[in-house]
Amino acid sequence: MWPIRHDLRLAVRRWTSRPVLALTAILILAIGIGATTSIFSIVDAVLLRPLPWKDPDRLVTLYVQRPEWRANPVLANSWNTGTISWTILKDLQQRSNAFEAFGAWRSERPTLNGNENELVRILQLTSSVLPMLGVAPVRGRFFTPDEDDLSTDHVLVSHEAWQRRFGGRDDILGQMVSLNETRLSIVGVLPPGFRFGITEPVEFVLPMGRVPERDRNAGNHFVNAIGRLAAGTTLDQARQQADPWVSGTEGLDKKRARITLFDDDRRAESRRPLLLLLAGAGLLLVIAASNVAALLLGDASSRRQEIAVRAALGGARWQVARQLFSEGLLLAIAAAAAGLAIALILTPALVSMAPEALPVFGDIGIDARVFTFALGLTMVTLLFFGVAPSMMMSSADPADAMREGGRDPGARRTRGYRWIVASQVALTTVLLVGAGLLAETVRQKTSQPLGFDQDRLAVTSLRLPPVPGATAVQRAARTRALVDRVSSMAGVDSAAAASAAPFSGSAGSSGFQIPGKTFATPVSAHRHIVTERYFETLGMTVLKGRPFDNTDQPGAHAAVITDEFERVHFEGDALDKRFILNGDEHTVVGVVRAAKYRRYTDDPLVSFYALSRQLPQWPTPTLIVRTSGDPESLLPSLRKAILETEPQASFVTLETMGAMTRRSVAEEEYRARLALAFGALAVMLSAIGLYGIVARSVSDRRREMGVRLALGAAPSAVRGLVFRQALGVVGVGLVVGVPAALLAAQSLKAVLYGVTPSSPLVIAGALLAIGLAAAIAALGPALRAGRVDPVKALRAR
Repeated sequence: MWPIRHDLRLAVRRWTSRPVLALTAILILAIGIGATTSIFSIVDAVLLRPLPWKDPDRLVTLYVQRPEWRANPVLANSWNTGTISWTILKDLQQRSNAFEAFGAWRSERPTLNGNENELVRILQLTSSVLPMLGVAPVRGRFFTPDEDDLSTDHVLVSHEAWQRRFGGRDDILGQMVSLNETRLSIVGVLPPGFRFGITEPVEFVLPMGRVPERDRNAGNHFVNAIGRLAAGTTLDQARQQADPWVSGTEGLDKKRARITLFDDDRRAESRRPLLLLLAGAGLLLVIAASNVAALLLGDASSRRQEIAVRAALGGARWQVARQLFSEGLLLAIAAAAAGLAIALILTPALVSMAPEALPVFGDIGIDARVFTFALGLTMVTLLFFGVAPSMMMSSADPADAMREGGRDPGARRTRGYRWIVASQVALTTVLLVGAGLLAETVRQKTSQPLGFDQDRLAVTSLRLPPVPGATAVQRAARTRALVDRVSSMAGVDSAAAASAAPFSGSAGSSGFQIPGKTFATPVSAHRHIVTERYFETLGMTVLKGRPFDNTDQPGAHAAVITDEFERVHFEGDALDKRFILNGDEHTVVGVVRAAKYRRYTDDPLVSFYALSRQLPQWPTPTLIVRTSGDPESLLPSLRKAILETEPQASFVTLETMGAMTRRSVAEEEYRARLALAFGALAVMLSAIGLYGIVARSVSDRRREMGVRLALGAAPSAVRGLVFRQALGVVGVGLVVGVPAALLAAQSLKAVLYGVTPSSPLVIAGALLAIGLAAAIAALGPALRAGRVDPVKALRAR
C-alpha cells in the first residue's frame, strides 16, 4: 500500500501546483457526468424501468377503434382510443380465453367533504384489477367480485393518504370518509408508492358497484380496459378474439378492437422526447470528455522534460505509468464526486420542472448504471489522453528531450489537439441545431392565433354541491349569481360562465341535423353553453350578426357558430339559418372566428355556442374573468368572492389563462429548454477547447511572433494570423458538423412543427452562436500575440 499512498501524495502535489488545469478538467467532466446521469435517471424511471407489477409484459390495454370517426372534426382525436362499455367488459370476462384476467377502471375527482371541500383523485375499478397487478393490501382487504355489481359503502385508501390524512393510525379500518356527500368506510390500505399511470397520486379507490345501473347499458362506453394475456397468447390473437365482442355489441361492424401492451401505452408519448434528451446529454458527455482530452494532451506535451529526467535518473516505465495513473485516478475520483453532487441537485430539479403528464412509476433516483458508465468514460479519457502520451514520451531519448528544454515543436504538439477541438465543434453544431429546431417548434406553436385574447384572463372551474329538488332553472340561477358577484369585483372588467374554458382539456360535442340536408354519416360539432358577455370577456371577434344579448329570452334557441361551422355546413351564409339539436331548432344569430380549445395547433373547429338561460339543463361551472390588471394577483380575491356566494364550492382549477395555454406546450418547452441548456454548455466547452489551442499555439510560437514583429509586421497582422488559425479549426468542425446536424435533424421530424429539419434560420443561428463563441475564445490569445515584445521573445529559449 505504501507505493500507492506515495503516488497519490505526489498526484495531489502535482495537481495543487496546477490548480487551474485540475479544476477546469474536474468541472468539465463533472458537468458531463452530472447531466448524463440525471437525464438517464429520468429516462430509466419513465421508459426503461419495468412496471412494479406481476409479469408486466403480459398486461394489456384494450381500446375500441372507430375508423369512421377519423374524418369527424370533433371525434377524430379519440377514434383510436375509445373506452369500452360494461357489456363488453362482462363478455370478455366470461367468454374469452385470451385473457387470464380482465378488468376495468376509470379516474375521477370527487370532493372530499370536511376539508374545505378539497378535490381528490380517486380510482374506480373492478375487483379483478389489483390482484391482476399482483398488488396486496398492507391493511385490511381489497374488493370482492360481488362489489363489481352491488353498491356498497366500502373504499380503499392509499398508503400516503393514510399517513397524511389519518396520521397512520392503527385503527384505520372502519374509519369513515365523505366523498361527494357520501359516507364511505375504509376496508383496506394500498401498498406504499402505488401508482396507476395517472399523473396525480390516487388517494382513494372505489368499487365499480357504485356505478349506477343506468350507466351500464351497451351503448355507454365509459371505462378503461386492462387485461392479462393468457400464457402463450399473442396481442394479435387476443385482438381477433375480442373483435366480435367489440364490434357486435351494438351491431356496428365498423368498430374494432385494438390491444397494446399496458407498459408501452402509458409511456408512448414520452418515449421520443426523453430519448432525444438522452442523446443530447450523451453528446454533451462526449464533448466534455474530448475537451478534457485536449487539455491533457497539451499537459502531457509540456511534461516531456520532466518525464525524460525521471528516465535519465533510472526511473522504470512502470513506475512512471503508476504515477501517471495515480494522477488520472485522482482527477477521475474528484470529477465523479463533483458529477454525483451535480446529479443529486440536478435530478430533482429536472423532475420538478417536468410536465405533469410524465408517467413515472416509482421514485426517480440517481441511476448507478449510467453513473458507472460516465465514470468509465472519464477513466478511459484520462488514461488514453493523459497517461498514454506521457508513456510514449518516456521511451524517447532523454538527451534529446532535455536539449529541447521541454518544448515540443508546435506543429507536432497541437495537431492532435486541433482535431479534437474540431470534433467538439462538429458535435456542438449537431446539438445546437437540434436544440434550435425544438425551440423554433415551440415558438411556431405559441405564435399561432388562438381566436381569443388570453391576456388578463383568469379561469376557475367549480364544482357546486347539489341542492336536493332544485330545478334546471334554479341551477342556472346559481351560476348567474356567481357571474354577477364576480363582475362586481374591483379589478374585473367583465365575467362570463361557460361549460368549459379554452385549453381546459374538456369540451362537449353534440350531433345535429340541418333542415333540408341529408348526411351520409351523422355530423356533430363542439358544443359550448355560455352566458352573456362570453365573447366580450374572451375577446373573440364577431364576424357576422351579433353576440348573445337580452333579446335572447328563455323559450327560444339562439346560436352563435364559428366561421368553420358556417363554411362547412352553410356555404358561407349562416345568419338566420337553423339547425336541430336534441329536437329543438336553433337559429344562428352570429358568426365568430373559431377559437382553439385544446392545442395551439388545432385546425379551425366546427363549433356552436348556445345561451345558458335557454338551455338551463346544461351546467356552466366554469367562470372566465377579464381583469384590468395582472390576473394572477386577483386569484385570491376571486376565490374569496366565490366562497362568499357558494361556501361549499370546490375549485377544480383556479389559474390564469396564460398558465393553461402554456401547459399545452409544457412538454415541448421542457425538452427545448433542456436541449438549449445542453447546447449552451456544449458551446461553452468548445470555446474553452478553442481558447486552449489558440493560447498554446501563441505560447509555442512566441519566437515566431517576435521575429514577425521585429521584421516590421503590424500587431494587427499578427492578431489576424491568430484569428485565422482559430477560424480554420472552427471551419473544419463546421464542415463536418453541418451535414451531420442535417442528418441527425431528420430524427426530429416527427416532433417538429412549423419548421423543417433543414431550416436555414436555425442553422444560421447555430453557426452565429458558434462563430461568436469562437471569436471571444480567440480574442484574448490574439491580443497577447499582438503585444509580444520582439526582444524578449528572441532572447527566450
